[in-house]
Amino acid sequence: MDKYLSPYTLKEVTFKNRVIRSATQDPFGGADGSVTDRQVELYAALAGNSIGLIITGHACVHPRGRAALNQNSLYDDRFMEGQKRIVNACHRGGSKIFLQINHAGLQSPASVLDGKAPLGPSAIPFSPKSPVGEALTAEEILELEKAFAEAAVRAKACGFDGVQLHCAHNYLLSQFISPVYNRRTDEYGGSARNRFRFARETILRIRNAVGADYPVIIKINSNVEEHDEEFGPDFMEICKICSQIGVDGIEVSGCNFTSLGRSGARTYYLERAEAVKQDTGLPVFLVGGIRTKEDMRKVFDAGLDMVSLSRPFISQPDLVTRFMSGEEQAACLDCNKCFVLYGKEGRRCVLHPLPEKKEA
Repeated sequence: MDKYLSPYTLKEVTFKNRVIRSATQDPFGGADGSVTDRQVELYAALAGNSIGLIITGHACVHPRGRAALNQNSLYDDRFMEGQKRIVNACHRGGSKIFLQINHAGLQSPASVLDGKAPLGPSAIPFSPKSPVGEALTAEEILELEKAFAEAAVRAKACGFDGVQLHCAHNYLLSQFISPVYNRRTDEYGGSARNRFRFARETILRIRNAVGADYPVIIKINSNVEEHDEEFGPDFMEICKICSQIGVDGIEVSGCNFTSLGRSGARTYYLERAEAVKQDTGLPVFLVGGIRTKEDMRKVFDAGLDMVSLSRPFISQPDLVTRFMSGEEQAACLDCNKCFVLYGKEGRRCVLHPLPEKKEA
């Protein structure tokens, strides 16, 4: 039997196999941050197709940290009933589900900020075309740490099997970790340990709030856009800290997954993920460029514990079922059009049929 089909236990949560639907933002959320019927249907379809662990799209922990108008939120109790519906849909389908919690930081678009500046580690723009952000004060950082912990408590109360803290893809915590975005000179800037301080303090707050037995994992970039060779040792130091403060697992990603996908690369970040596993002994999961059963075998041969896929499940929610039936490769083309296609054509993948036009 292929290892991806074998059960895996994290803390006291057992997944029926070792396949993760990595956190994937969908376009179906309510404009107020609420869960919609279509999202419940989406998660039910995923869970009904033999995925071991589903990680939700990122849920916003603060109203000023939204990444999009239709992003789900959990910064208030009023969002809990909708999130419970997602939990119940996944459990009925036989999948475990973790909630990913996040703050967009400098990536928050103007459409969600009501004229305010985006918040980040430093007063810089996220990109050349972005507005200049506002650097968080130490007091504001402490308030956001509390917001993350409160969201984790709500997630546990909703029935989620665990939480994932989003420290990847250049959102707020990732921006603090990255020397590209973090220009601070206080206790939250400079060394790798200082740049990780915000995330570290947040993890400790979450652990204290949800208890020792509740799974808390992180997703983290294994690389940065500039001077990555210097960041490599920093990344290993950060993962070592994670092993010392109660993190239960690390999902390894990176900042350049879209370009690597277009290039035809596979298992993009395996080398550093393998090093994390060897250095920390923590459960390690790899996301990025896993498209075939052979890719999965390569990940497990490297000693990693689970495999994560995102875009292939947009194209084929039934991908694990297809693998179990003998198919060897996902249909995903790595074209990355799924990031914008729904808004243009009303479909999420170029391999999906165009929706029928409604008669006037």
